[in-house]
Amino acid sequence: MKKLQKLYPNEMGKLFIHHDAASSHTSRFTQDFMDKQSEIYGLSFIKKSEVPVKSPYGSPLDFFGIGYLKQMLSKTRASSLLALM
Repeated sequence: MKKLQKLYPNEMGKLFIHHDAASSHTSRFTQDFMDKQSEIYGLSFIKKSEVPVKSPYGSPLDFFGIGYLKQMLSKTRASSLLALM
């Protein structure tokens, strides 16, 4: 969360975070952790039941964006270990 605060100072309330439906992400422990972080930092978490349909027709930018990002990243080389972080 500290990295998010650095990236988005005074804008934590504008962030929405969601993750995939992996069992580790939907466990009760993870959900409780997300609720606590929401209270502390003012973040909004999108619950699994609220994640939009995973379809190229339902969210074309998701399907385009990740592929495009992978293509662009594959063309670059990290010059140091720090560049990988």
